[in-house]
Amino acid sequence: MSSVKENKEEQIRLEVRRFFSETLMSLYASEGVPEHERTPRRQKEVVMKHYEEISARFFDDMFYRLARINWELPLLIEEVKKMGPNPSPLELMRLVCADEPRHQAMISEYRSCMTLLLEGADIPSV
Repeated sequence: MSSVKENKEEQIRLEVRRFFSETLMSLYASEGVPEHERTPRRQKEVVMKHYEEISARFFDDMFYRLARINWELPLLIEEVKKMGPNPSPLELMRLVCADEPRHQAMISEYRSCMTLLLEGADIPSV
């Protein structure tokens, strides 16, 4: 594997971790959770309450982050057009990851971060 490809996979992992860190802070703010109440138990409650919202936010936010990492805009637009009028979010995420190893890196990091949030643990530093 080339170092450029490995670097892009690491960039994807970093962006996924950043997404989850930012989303958790946003959820705390929307719930009005003061910093001194941000315990593992409270984290689990907030994440469970907004579980489906996190998934929707992930697609909306990460599509653009991944596009910046993996594509030049004109090429991405052409590839999306080839997909027809209504590609699914899953198809779009697979496309924007550019190849299967990067797609798997994104999926793996998503699962890892979501598990950490549901356990009340911290997301690794970004």
